[in-house]
Amino acid sequence: MAEQEFIKKLDEPQKADLVIAHWTVFSPLASGMYETTKEIVQYENRMDGVIAGIVDPDDQQGGKKDLSTVPQIITQSHDWAYRDANIHFIHATMTGLTHRIKPLVFCIHGSPEACLWSELEPFDKGFSMTSGFQFIEKAEAVIVFMKRHKWMWDKFSEKIRFIQKGVDLERFTPKGMKMRFSGKPNILYGDVWRTIKDPFLTFLALDEYWKMNNNVKFYPWALGDKARMWELCAAKGNWLKFLGEYLMSGAQAYPEQWYRGGDMLISPVITGEPSRVTLEALACGCPVVTWDCDSFGDTQSFKKARPFDPRDMASKIAELWEEIQADPKGIKERARRIAEENYSIKRTAEEVVRIAREVLRKESH
Repeated sequence: MAEQEFIKKLDEPQKADLVIAHWTVFSPLASGMYETTKEIVQYENRMDGVIAGIVDPDDQQGGKKDLSTVPQIITQSHDWAYRDANIHFIHATMTGLTHRIKPLVFCIHGSPEACLWSELEPFDKGFSMTSGFQFIEKAEAVIVFMKRHKWMWDKFSEKIRFIQKGVDLERFTPKGMKMRFSGKPNILYGDVWRTIKDPFLTFLALDEYWKMNNNVKFYPWALGDKARMWELCAAKGNWLKFLGEYLMSGAQAYPEQWYRGGDMLISPVITGEPSRVTLEALACGCPVVTWDCDSFGDTQSFKKARPFDPRDMASKIAELWEEIQADPKGIKERARRIAEENYSIKRTAEEVVRIAREVLRKESH
């Protein structure tokens, strides 16, 4: 859908039976939650009878553009949401007017532990767990994107609905421009460097693998505001010996170009579930190494290392590199196939729309 067609569709709500306002903080390149919401909106707008828009609760006027998308995502005004939308999806636990919006579906993108751990920190001004409970109570339905999350949130509510999360398989594809890297192999890490994503153990695993193969190059990105500390660790641990020519990079507007150029990606998450980066990499034909601590079948990766063991991760890297050298085309095709079979945002958006219509039917009775 061209951008002008998208804008025209938003301006003609009378032509749709379902108008969805997705409330989320506008944060391109900084939030997996935002990226997933954005893609859901894009695919909802391809459906007959559906109009969807992103509304930033912190920006009443709207009009912000996400330049990384085709067509560009443009945030809608609060006036559009209040006037035209007949259902509201909340993707972040925010205060203010969003507490009074009806009908409401609450989308929980993170794990219960993430909410709990955040609220245990003194800097958490939003009281993540408490706010989550409040929205669960107010919502007509609650959507989660992991089977594991549903099992845990089910302890607190009967409203929890599971939808398999996905990524845009048209944007994230093996075909297209790619980065040129110098290692043999080239190993990527592109998660936000939070504790839950185990960046420290990933560096230690690379250090172990370098002892087996000093031709390896490591290409981590998405480094945030703790650069000084990580640079100190790299200097003291002698990690520069395996860091690639881009060293430790920040956020990237087009991570698909990294996935296409890399031989593999490391994406360990301590709770066992796949990060969005895992899904994007697989869709681009890049095999992924994760921790083997997924007891619900949420993570379809390529290799799984013994949890929290950098030495075993190093051995899995070695195994995967041998397989890549033996059949590089087959490995890429297999990675892409995993994404197509398990992680399609089109199916995610279809399920969101189905639940939205169910809620509206109940509201009308």
